[in-house]
Amino acid sequence: GLDRFEFVFDGKTISKEDTPMALGIQENNKIEATRINKVAVTIRCSIKMKERGFLVENTAMIYNIFDEFTREVLDTERSALVFLFQENRVYGYESPIALKLKSRDNIIHVVPARSYKACKNCVCCNSNHGRETKNEQSCHDAGR
Repeated sequence: GLDRFEFVFDGKTISKEDTPMALGIQENNKIEATRINKVAVTIRCSIKMKERGFLVENTAMIYNIFDEFTREVLDTERSALVFLFQENRVYGYESPIALKLKSRDNIIHVVPARSYKACKNCVCCNSNHGRETKNEQSCHDAGR
């Protein structure tokens, strides 16, 4: 989509809210379009209240940022953690393109591996990844 490009007029990046009139664009002016080869990813650990932003090549596997985050920010082993993007587990061999990441505003949550289970809506199996959840229910209480 268009979020894979950056548009520049007169040395300034054009945002979605800009209009031709506000930018002073006139007939025959040129707008530069540049393909963005990297995406911005924030890894967030709500339990320890820590996060860090990374720039990742569109086609690169993202395991490197997982390794760096666990080593430098959390000072723990990567095998002790599970990474989630939009509530789906991310293993690290995926690229930003495979995960359909946008150019920015991508948050990957980190939860302890020992507390992660496949039952996504269960509060006893998973943390709520920093979100308040309505109607929290334990799969064990519901007899599932």
